[in-house]
Amino acid sequence: MNGAKKALLACIALASGAASFIYLFVWTRLLALSFGDTPGTTAATLAVFFAGLAIGAWACNRLASRHGQSSFTILAALEIATGLYGFASLWILRGVELLYLSAYPSFFQHPTVVEGVRLFMTALAILLPTILMGAFVPLLSNSWPTNTAKIVSGFGAVVGWCMLGAAGAAAALIYLLLPALGLTFSVLLGAALNILAGSAVFMLVSRLPTIVAVEHSSPRANLAVENPSGDRAEAVLMSVGFVVLGFSSAIFGTSCVRLLAMVMGASVYVYSALIVVVLAAVGIGSMVYARAERSTEEHQRRLAALECGLAFAAALSLVILPRIPFLYLHYFPLFRNSFGRQIAVYFVVAGLVGLLPSLVLGAAFPATIGSVRESATQAGGKIGTCCAAYATGAAAGMLLSGLAISMIGLHGAMTFSVAITAVLGSATWWRERAPHQSHFKLRAVAALLLVCILHIWPVTWPREVFAAGIGIDAQELGQESVSDVLSGMRLVYYRDGAASRPEPFLPL
Repeated sequence: MNGAKKALLACIALASGAASFIYLFVWTRLLALSFGDTPGTTAATLAVFFAGLAIGAWACNRLASRHGQSSFTILAALEIATGLYGFASLWILRGVELLYLSAYPSFFQHPTVVEGVRLFMTALAILLPTILMGAFVPLLSNSWPTNTAKIVSGFGAVVGWCMLGAAGAAAALIYLLLPALGLTFSVLLGAALNILAGSAVFMLVSRLPTIVAVEHSSPRANLAVENPSGDRAEAVLMSVGFVVLGFSSAIFGTSCVRLLAMVMGASVYVYSALIVVVLAAVGIGSMVYARAERSTEEHQRRLAALECGLAFAAALSLVILPRIPFLYLHYFPLFRNSFGRQIAVYFVVAGLVGLLPSLVLGAAFPATIGSVRESATQAGGKIGTCCAAYATGAAAGMLLSGLAISMIGLHGAMTFSVAITAVLGSATWWRERAPHQSHFKLRAVAALLLVCILHIWPVTWPREVFAAGIGIDAQELGQESVSDVLSGMRLVYYRDGAASRPEPFLPL
């Protein structure tokens, strides 16, 4: 019976992940139409979305400790409530747009006020449903049929299926749903998925009442607290680390998306390729890591290695990025006249840049859960806390990414995110291994990590290569090399207060 229950919960996780991404994509587009299609509007939408997920996961932490036996019923109610809000969201967004337009003349001369009002209006429109969505992963993980020793396996599976559902929704939206149905019917489809998922959970409760009651009255939901102060400190440290990880991932991902758009064109197909690759890789990494049983100490050691590996993989992407324009233009004649080949190239480039870091990041999710001792909190609460921590860091990163890019540039922002991830990994490793290793070994490993990162660091990173926007004008470039093109253009830059952007190049 556990196998059937796992299969049903996997389908529910797939549907929840797909619906959540549909909402995110469609709401981002609709809010851009209302407030202006600017990086600030997109960053505000993403920040509010992740902030809502953080609040929902934190609230689920409280629910897990007080209503553990009702988690199935709560999950079903939240799924259906989210679906109902999805159906109503088109009217809600339209009302927010009218409110914004009516108030706009009174503050349009103050850019800071404009950004603040947009953020408030965005939160007014989508914060409530994202709070509901934030509880999905903790509740699904707490409901996964497994024992206390295998809670990491359940969490990894739920995260994996949710991410794969989101990746599938991203591909379906761009290539099928939007061309055939448009934004309106796409968001209605997402709402229908939530309603179906909630109905499936209610069916599970009605068909398996005995199993559900036994599982939620087991020691897994009522764990004894052996060393509350030490375990609480350990949980706090892991949560802070997850906040930092979410923050650095958001800044690196935002910068990477902007760079690829500058090279291959700011089209929805370029964005979707990177999104699909990243989401699928995160899901696969989470599921693969969670398959093996490990002790808390083993999880902690592997988490330190994964964080250092994530910094290394992101730094490796910085080596690949400056070479993409040259390779793109060199092989452009091979896919010039084929839309399918161009899409394939977008996925290849996205894989080169985002596949390895995303796989490592996905594995870090269950590793973090396993690194917190079981007695620190109840299983569902532990998952909710970690999910809230990562989403909080991601929300802050999305909100501040535009400021970071405008102050230190794209390369500087990506370098900063790599550096803080490397520091996080080193700190995690130091805390775990310091009591068992000599200072000589500690210094040796730290020096090796630093040498590895510096060794692969690019010596030069010409911004002209990206500012040229090679992908936008590749049709007219013929057989010219990137160097020839750059030598015959004058690049004009301007600042819009949120980010530095290149103007289209002007021939000399």
